[in-house]
Order: sequence, then structure tokens, then C-alpha cells
Amino acid sequence: MRSEHLATDWKSNPLVNAHLELLHKWNPMYSLVSQRDLSNLYQRHVENSLELLPFLDQSSRHLDIGSGGGFPGIPLAIARPSMSVIVNDRSRNKCRFLRQVKMELRLENVEVLELDIKPVSIYQERFNSVTARAVGRPKVAWLLGHQFLDDNGVVLLQTTHAVLSSDVPGGEVRGNSVVGRGWISVVARSDVA
Repeated sequence: MRSEHLATDWKSNPLVNAHLELLHKWNPMYSLVSQRDLSNLYQRHVENSLELLPFLDQSSRHLDIGSGGGFPGIPLAIARPSMSVIVNDRSRNKCRFLRQVKMELRLENVEVLELDIKPVSIYQERFNSVTARAVGRPKVAWLLGHQFLDDNGVVLLQTTHAVLSSDVPGGEVRGNSVVGRGWISVVARSDVA
């Protein structure tokens, strides 16, 4: 699926480029992305992040668990300045980087949450949408993310295969879409009518 959201020339967006420049600068110290990804950051991370945009049309509050170098949370915040985006990581150094990105890019819609999110978290906020791109298999990402959903909220899982309801205990797959490098599965809590 090639979305009209990707038709925008994000490669020339100054905020996207500033994020990538900061990532190149900070990566040697903090291992924000793998070394093999550095030469292809735009395609592997920015484009992959922006593929989520069509699924966020109804979202005003988004949580990105395990943001690391800021993916997908920072590109989503750049693309949707009206959406409040919480970028989370448990690593102090990665959160230090994310705070620097927020400050230098003047992203007023971004908050950084330094917290090791567990399947039962002390963090009690609720969101319209949650991503957990690189934290583990679909079941792990679902178990971390579903606890933060509001009544109509969804977890957006980016995977190499379509997610089945059996992969997400207590979840209901509302849709699977083929995207550039895999699938995006939209999952809601099955106990919400």
C-alpha cells in the first residue's frame, strides 16, 4: 500500500533531516540504531515510520514504546503536529537523545517518557494509538501496549507477517495491511464493545 501520506517529499523536510543528522552525530556514543542501518536511515526508519500515518487519522494522543532513536514517534510527530506524541524508552541515554531532538527540532507536541514499561505498568495514561515497533514479537508488543488504550484505542503492530487474533491474547485484529517492508496490523482490545 502506497499512501498519499508518503507522497509528501519527506526527504527534503528540514525537521526530518535534522533528526537524521542528530542520529548520525549521537549514534557512535549511544547505539541508537544498528551500524548497518546508518547508510539507509531514510528508507529503513523514516519511510517505515510514516507508513503508519493512514492509521492515525483519528488519533490525537499517541504512545510510542521503545522509541530508541525516535522511530516511529519522531517522524509521526513531525508529520502530525496536532497529535500529542509520547516517545518512551527505558534507556537513560536514548531518552537524553530524544530530549535533545525535541529541543533542537522545537517539537512542542512531543514528550519524552523514561520508563521501563512492563506488561503491568505503573504508568496510567490512556491513548488513542500505541506503537511498539522494536520491542519484540507481536504478543510482547501487544501485552506492553494494550494497557494504555482508551476505549477506542488501537495498537499498531509493524511485522513481517499479518498478525492473527491468536497472536494477541485479549485482542481483536481489526485489519491487516501490506506496506513497503511488511504488514501493519490494527489491534483493539476484544473486551471493548
